[in-house]
Amino acid sequence: RGDGDTPSNNPHSQAESSKSAKRSSVEAETPEAKRQRIEERVKAMAEEEQKAAEAAAAAAAAAAKAREQLADWEAKQAKLAEVERELETAQQRLELKLQEQAEEVERLKQEQARQLEEPTQALKAAEEAVQQAQREADEACQCFFDKQNIRRGSRG
Repeated sequence: RGDGDTPSNNPHSQAESSKSAKRSSVEAETPEAKRQRIEERVKAMAEEEQKAAEAAAAAAAAAAKAREQLADWEAKQAKLAEVERELETAQQRLELKLQEQAEEVERLKQEQARQLEEPTQALKAAEEAVQQAQREADEACQCFFDKQNIRRGSRG
C-alpha cells in the first residue's frame, strides 16, 4: 500500500469492515427481524420528520415575530421622523417669533428714545428761552439802572 496503513488502524477500512459485517448480519436476518428493523427505521425517520417540522414551525414563528418587530420598529421610525419634523417646524416658528419680538423691542426702544428726546429738546428750548428772557430782563434792568443813574447824575 505504501502509506503505512493496515486494515486494522485505517478508519476507512474499519468502516468498510463494519458495513460488511452488517450486510452479512442483514442477510442472516429473519423476515420478522427485517420487518422490526424497518419499522424502527421508519419510526426514527418519523421522529426526525416530526423534529424537523417542529423546528420549521419554530423558525416560521421566529420569522413572523421578527417581521412583526421589524414592522413595529419601522412604525416607530416613521413616528420619530414625524416628531422630528414637527419639532423642527416648532423650532423655526419659535425662532421667527423671537426675531419678531426682538424687532418689536428695538422699535419700542427707538420710539421711547424719540419720546424722551422730544421733551428733552423742548426742555432745552425752554431753558434757552428762559436764559434769553433772563438776559433780556438783566439788560432791561441794567438799562433802567443806567437811566436812573444818569438822572441822578444830572440832578446832582
